[in-house]
Amino acid sequence: MFEGLPEGSLQERQVVDVKVSMFGVLPAQPYRMEFIAFDPKNLTFTSNEVGMGIKHWQHRLCIVPRANGAELIDEIEIEAGWRTGMVAAWARFMYARRHGPRVRMLAVQSAYGVWGV
Repeated sequence: MFEGLPEGSLQERQVVDVKVSMFGVLPAQPYRMEFIAFDPKNLTFTSNEVGMGIKHWQHRLCIVPRANGAELIDEIEIEAGWRTGMVAAWARFMYARRHGPRVRMLAVQSAYGVWGV
C-alpha cells in the first residue's frame, strides 16, 4: 500500500517520495521512486526504487497493444541483501494481486481505441 502518490501523469526524471506498508499491515516506511525513463508514446517506463531495506528495485514496465487488448510486461530486479528472497516473494504476491485490476484497466483503454489498434 502506497501513501502519498502524486496525481497526474508521470514525468521522466520525476522523483516521488512515498510511504509503503507491506500488505497494508506493517507500519508505513519511507520509499523513493525515480522514473528514469518514461515514454508515453511507446507505453514504457523504468523506475529505480529504494527504501524499506531495499537497496535496488528496478522496475521496467511495457504495455504492448494487441488486436484483442494489450499485454502487460513487468520486469523487476531486486537487491535487498539477506532480505532479497522475502522481498521477491512479496513482489510476486503484490504484482499477482494487482494484475487483475491492471488487465481490466488496459481492456478499457484498448476498447476506446487509445492505442489505435
